[in-house]
Amino acid sequence: MALGWPLDRVVVIYSDLGQSGASAADREGFQRLVTEVSLGSSAMRADSRQADFCTYLSAILLGGLLLNALFGWWWADPVAGLAMVPIIVKEGADGLRGKACCDECGCD
Repeated sequence: MALGWPLDRVVVIYSDLGQSGASAADREGFQRLVTEVSLGSSAMRADSRQADFCTYLSAILLGGLLLNALFGWWWADPVAGLAMVPIIVKEGADGLRGKACCDECGCD
């Protein structure tokens, strides 16, 4: 059993590393990403799904921190961290198995 993603399905856009998301101007990598997503690239859909998970995890973290800061609920931050564990474990296990985001729907 091979672990991880097959190399032919991994795409890294080095030209956009560290670039702001405020504008698509002068960002060839982002423009290519949009083009490939619109053309149905499974690697680009996987990257988009990963960005969604990062957003969910950030929202959970921010919620715990806000509850702690605003109401003094010291336990909200650790509870938020524990709420993230199933999401992180599932994504990690799927990544080690090489499971793609479109495996469930069979759209590729």
